[in-house]
Amino acid sequence: MGLMKRAFLTMFMIGIFIYGAEAAWEGPTDVVSLGWGSQIDQVAIRYGDTEDSFPNIFNVDQNGNVLIADSGNVRLLLFSSTGSLIKSIGPVGLPLGITGWPLGFEIFSSSKILIKRGDRYQIYDYNGNLVNQFTGVAKYVDEITVLADNTIVVYKSDEKKFYLYSPTGQLIKTSTERPLELGWVSSVRINGHYKSIVKYPDMVYQIIADQPIVKYYRDINQNLYQIETFTETVGDEEIISYKVHKYSRCSKKVSVLNMPRSQYEPMPPEMSDMPTCKPRPIIEYGEPLVAPNGDVYAWARTKTHYKILKWTWVDEPDTAADVPDAPEALKVTATERGLMLSWKASPQDPGCVTGYEIERSATSSTGYTKIADRGKGVLRYEDTTVEKGQVYYYRVRAMYKTAPSGYSNEANGRR
Repeated sequence: MGLMKRAFLTMFMIGIFIYGAEAAWEGPTDVVSLGWGSQIDQVAIRYGDTEDSFPNIFNVDQNGNVLIADSGNVRLLLFSSTGSLIKSIGPVGLPLGITGWPLGFEIFSSSKILIKRGDRYQIYDYNGNLVNQFTGVAKYVDEITVLADNTIVVYKSDEKKFYLYSPTGQLIKTSTERPLELGWVSSVRINGHYKSIVKYPDMVYQIIADQPIVKYYRDINQNLYQIETFTETVGDEEIISYKVHKYSRCSKKVSVLNMPRSQYEPMPPEMSDMPTCKPRPIIEYGEPLVAPNGDVYAWARTKTHYKILKWTWVDEPDTAADVPDAPEALKVTATERGLMLSWKASPQDPGCVTGYEIERSATSSTGYTKIADRGKGVLRYEDTTVEKGQVYYYRVRAMYKTAPSGYSNEANGRR
């Protein structure tokens, strides 16, 4: 068995050993496997002194279709979720009159491709038909993103400005602040850890971790994924490796996916001090990408193959529901009109908390019935239906839609 093949098999078995016992992440599986060259089942690679040029840019749509930028062959290759070639967009395979190489691309949730070429943005369907194109944004941009509703967001750092376009290219608005639709993150260091707040229009995540959140994704089920990049020293070489931290919509750590480590041939001693010399990979892995459904993808390359690998999350049948933590410090105080309840918010408010339920009983620990609902962020309730001289017992729980947290402490009071 060849060295590269053994490396792929070894890393695959490590993934099964680590995650199989937890029945959490399954994989990796080969979604796309290609050779090097210019044929339809190959992609191009160009070897350089300090850096190699090959398809290190790819994207995945909501159906698991994979779009690869085969820049050396001046084309985009679109594969199905099972690895079958759907289209070759470019001069090879399906001529479309596309001249030059696009500077960037994104995938719409409606199965369309946004290609940036100079100061033009062109939108193609998966059949290679030009749907629309528009201009008006400066040639050099720093970030292009297609949101779930197909809104196009373009960021220019020299202007410090965001441009929002409709799916057909009409300018909706400009903003000097990062749109919440992209996720807005801030981090502070507290007691040796980092507290990161990640805000979206519909959700706020509060993550406590050993490192601040910089690169992140969110899937269609509102799970958040942090991409951690770190450098390891193996022998005399520094190797870039990755971890994927998965958090639930209620900001709870679900799991960590340790991505496989790249492996390189030993550097010959006579070449180790040459600044233009780089180690040759036995197998090299790229930065992970999280697809809309939560699957994790990464490219991998050897001397003979280029692959797109996938890891899939599988829940256990008895996986606990993702619910907020209980509110705390419930207190009851008599007022002129009744009894006033106050409590400390659930740690996930703001976050996944959608409201609070208040229950009351005439006896301790039993006989509780719901008497009121309060919205998220509302931490007080006055019960004006109590009778004078009667002791009442209360408890409160947070809600994520219809999913409840545990109960707060029990508190009682008498008017």
